[in-house]
Amino acid sequence: MIERELLEEEAERRVENAGRILSQFQKEFAEKPGYTLEWSAPTAFEKAAELQVWKTILEKRGTYRTDVTSQEVVEHFSKRALSAILNRATWPVRSASPTATLWEECVSQAWASVYKTINEEF
Repeated sequence: MIERELLEEEAERRVENAGRILSQFQKEFAEKPGYTLEWSAPTAFEKAAELQVWKTILEKRGTYRTDVTSQEVVEHFSKRALSAILNRATWPVRSASPTATLWEECVSQAWASVYKTINEEF
């Protein structure tokens, strides 16, 4: 299991990368909205979900009780990610809105990337 500091470094990297890609999407959307939505919207959804999910890790930094170990923090996020993945697999979104369905799929993928990052052997 990954160490907390490495998890936070990965979260910083993912948030920065997603933010950069979303900024580029905004620029392209301002210039060519139809074309950008047609060809880049799935990537924008993926990066927005990644930004949201990985930011949750960074937002918790510095808020842990003093008696909580780094390993317990990592285990908390591993359990949270697994729970999000299993909930979405058990009760998939079946919205009439394709956009809502795409968003939920992207959030699930983002949580899966958190889980994989935490539990991969390095």
